[in-house]
Amino acid sequence: MRHNKHHASLGVSVEHRRAMLSNMAASLITHGRIETTLTKAKALRPFIEKVITKAKQAAAKSEKKDAIHLRRLALSDVRDETAITKLLTRRTRSSSIATAATRGSTSLVSSASGMPPKWP
Repeated sequence: MRHNKHHASLGVSVEHRRAMLSNMAASLITHGRIETTLTKAKALRPFIEKVITKAKQAAAKSEKKDAIHLRRLALSDVRDETAITKLLTRRTRSSSIATAATRGSTSLVSSASGMPPKWP
């Protein structure tokens, strides 16, 4: 069965796509804005939203062991320790984490044509 196989292949192998999304996510977190194609931006959005959700959950955890676990899960996706540190420290300082994370993940990805992608 073909359930849950609806990700964008981007014309590359699975390993290349994972590495590309990880590098694009690290660049987005580090620089705050990246320039890429619309297709890659659409593929990056769910990937980076999952990482941001892990950062929000880590900020909300009261026990350190739970926060470390979520940090390591995010690190397994992005594989850039400085980017994850920047994301987690930015998320813990923010008072409105949910709105900042949602706005940050959608407004920071731009397309090569200069027009922001249309999100539902």
